[in-house]
Amino acid sequence: MLILEDLPFASNPGVCGLNGWNHADLLQSLHKVNWLLETSEMAVCCPGHGYCISAQSMREKFRMMEAEASNLTDVPLLDAERISALKIYVDELLEETTALLTIFSRPPVHNLLLSILARGGERGRAHSCGLGY
Repeated sequence: MLILEDLPFASNPGVCGLNGWNHADLLQSLHKVNWLLETSEMAVCCPGHGYCISAQSMREKFRMMEAEASNLTDVPLLDAERISALKIYVDELLEETTALLTIFSRPPVHNLLLSILARGGERGRAHSCGLGY
């Protein structure tokens, strides 16, 4: 049994760019562990999260990760400036999601009336009728 901790997740967007993440080290680690799995009689691999899987399945995953990780060259460090920019982006996504969920939670007839009134320039009228936006 080989305990891999978080190595199977090291090329994920939530990990790339974190302090201490290094592209060359990741590629080297993937290559070495893949070699170990191919040359030993290891049967089971246990990642840091989820269930243990067969060594064969993990070898296939590492081959795909090596191909993906080879393209992760200019990943910027996740510093305070990048976090601030990402926060603005996430806030905008959350606002849009809230607006969409509000629309989808309304009955279809309500949405149809809003659409008809809005196209006719009757937004104020829709609001006064309690349809709101």
